[in-house]
Amino acid sequence: TVTGSVGIASQIPTDVHASVYLQRKVGPFFVKVPCVENFGSCTYDNVCDLWATYCPKYASKYGLPCECPIPANTYSVSNADVLIDKHVPPELLGEYRATVDITSSEGHLACVDIDLTIKR
Repeated sequence: TVTGSVGIASQIPTDVHASVYLQRKVGPFFVKVPCVENFGSCTYDNVCDLWATYCPKYASKYGLPCECPIPANTYSVSNADVLIDKHVPPELLGEYRATVDITSSEGHLACVDIDLTIKR
């Protein structure tokens, strides 16, 4: 279940890039997850293309815009169920934290910290 809100102060342009630093909890420590097949601590140069691909299936039903540029606004999601495929390998289940640094040709846009738990 996902609940959250994000305020966007100015329009997000079409040339958005994201650098993700992902960590997974192993015992009492968080360790970096390397980038493997576009999962983990990766850099994504085509965020708007990725968003346009996945948004209609997952986010448009919550009123989130699915195309860039994304207008300035406050966007909220409350108690959204995110179904995890039953075929997700058990080794991917667990606690994670991520820092996402978002940039464009206009400069630094945002830094987002996310804590999440993947469970069945």
